Amino acid sequence: MRKCYIFCIFVLLSANGFAQFRLKDIKIDERVTGFKFATYHSTGIKVYFPNGKSDLKSKLPVSTFSVGIKDGTTFDGAKDFLGNIINKEVFDGAIVSKKLVNDTTINGSHFYEITLIERYKQKESIVFKYYAFTMKENSSIFFLGFDFEGGINIKNYKETFRTLKIK
Repeated sequence: MRKCYIFCIFVLLSANGFAQFRLKDIKIDERVTGFKFATYHSTGIKVYFPNGKSDLKSKLPVSTFSVGIKDGTTFDGAKDFLGNIINKEVFDGAIVSKKLVNDTTINGSHFYEITLIERYKQKESIVFKYYAFTMKENSSIFFLGFDFEGGINIKNYKETFRTLKIK
């Protein structure tokens, strides 16, 4: 299931283009979650797992987060993008519950965040999700977090996203 989520995100982001600034311009404080960088995907997404690259080999669902940049987006377009991800998952059989949306400004930065719980009828695992974005010029920076550990990572995902630095 973990690979399915990552693949879905890669496909969705790659179909929509990327920013002129790069992921190397985004600084992520790995100390907040303890997650380590695992890989760059050719579509421009940076992926983190608890144990870094070694988790790529896991056959079990592993909590993860990824960061991507989407160029040429408006705030409403970025909101629609996150909505489309959720709609695709529902179309694929996901049951979504406890969906909370937070549209806020902190220290002058505008953040749009969605937290939810998702499960599939045919699967026993439950995943807590944190989806978010912020804007820089005409680009959106997306953060997509998947927690298979009962939601213990959601608070740290939120802090990691809210404290990322852009050069």
